[in-house]
Amino acid sequence: MLSTDIDRPKDDRPILLAGHRVGLALMRKEDVPAIARWNQDLEFTARMGSPGEVHSLEMRQEAYDRTRA
Repeated sequence: MLSTDIDRPKDDRPILLAGHRVGLALMRKEDVPAIARWNQDLEFTARMGSPGEVHSLEMRQEAYDRTRA
């Protein structure tokens, strides 16, 4: 699966952990649509250990909101 420009952060958020090809940053509300798209990709969910478990945008938004409460 290839990342697209739409999936890349548009800000200068701090990178908490950096590797050669990726960086780990805190999730923000504007990340939810990209994460929902990834969670609708069967290859992605299989690699994450939850094959066939597809999440809608609403499901991902609710999960994000629960972690922020």
